[in-house]
Amino acid sequence: MKSIVLLLSFLAVAWCTPKGLHGELHQNNTNGPEIEKTMTYGTAITHYVSTPMAFTDAEMYCRRHGTNGHLVSIHDAKLNKLVLHLVKHTRGKSPHSTWIGGMRFLKTENFIWTDGSKWDYNSWLPGEPNNLQQKELCSEMYTADYKPGLWNDADCTKKNPFVCFY
Repeated sequence: MKSIVLLLSFLAVAWCTPKGLHGELHQNNTNGPEIEKTMTYGTAITHYVSTPMAFTDAEMYCRRHGTNGHLVSIHDAKLNKLVLHLVKHTRGKSPHSTWIGGMRFLKTENFIWTDGSKWDYNSWLPGEPNNLQQKELCSEMYTADYKPGLWNDADCTKKNPFVCFY
């Protein structure tokens, strides 16, 4: 039941049009207490937020703090690498993992992006997603030295830093 409520809240905003990702990477430090670093990629803005939150809280934060904001959806290896770079080069030591915007669709094996864009790329760690104990419905990127840039499915109540995409 909890996953249905989570899914319905995300589908309610799935009408958002995904942004095109073209251009060069530009990094800017921000003065905000939570947004640690900002990257622009074409017309998109990506923010790394170091304050750990549960997946749903992180998604809601992204929606409140930017036009058409969501947790980042990753559609190619270049953006995956840029998101990893953003997290790893903020405050020296990076966290073990960071939320990205993928979540299981109705407890199936299929994943969707919270922004409603097409799931056309993934970078799962071998053996993942495994839905351990039927509780791993959300996606995180490993950002520390252990398998950096690879993804894992995790319990959505876990608190991680996260990356917003506007």
